[in-house]
Amino acid sequence: MKYLKILCLLIAMTHFAAITTAQESINTEVFKSSFKPTATGGDICYNGKKHSFRLRAGGKKITLAAPKGQQDNQMYLQIDGVPFQASLVPLPQQMLGSVRLENLTYQQQREILEGYVKYEIDYLENELKMKLSNMRKEWVYINNRLYYIWRFEANYGSVSSQVVKPVVAQVYYSTVCFNQVLDLNRPVFKGDDVNKVKGQIDKIATTLRLYSTAKPPQI
Repeated sequence: MKYLKILCLLIAMTHFAAITTAQESINTEVFKSSFKPTATGGDICYNGKKHSFRLRAGGKKITLAAPKGQQDNQMYLQIDGVPFQASLVPLPQQMLGSVRLENLTYQQQREILEGYVKYEIDYLENELKMKLSNMRKEWVYINNRLYYIWRFEANYGSVSSQVVKPVVAQVYYSTVCFNQVLDLNRPVFKGDDVNKVKGQIDKIATTLRLYSTAKPPQI
């Protein structure tokens, strides 16, 4: 698979998840991910004991990729030949303090997401020794849901040279879903229009629905 190297690279971006899954979260809800192909694309589903949420991805051809080392909370897709990642990151107790997950204010969501993104960036720069540049961050509301959009440019060296188009940047959409941070991410290849890349993620983010049931309802 021509983009397998890039998908494997994205695993490094979920170090925060690997750390926090070993810790006790703010509640006991655990989500299992699944992908269901549809006539117009596919559904990304997360099922818990009492809650669930779902995203819908559109495309002519969507396949599920599973790079070596993939964790249960990471999902890698090929959407019309372009890699896309959806990851869950459990919220650690020390980040949340005494906040009520069932009634988070927008300000509390901002603080959670800022802390999460800072952790990820620190890990990339200090542990992986990546040189990030042109870092940009913005807050947006999509269907009244708060998303923290962050993107940066980086030199991916030998990994980037092994794909058809060199990877020059990453775009992330992060939001809070129950006791998790949901990350939607795709790489930016050389020659890509960043606004079009964001538009592709926007379309998927727009479909996010949360439910107080163990499984999303049939639609």
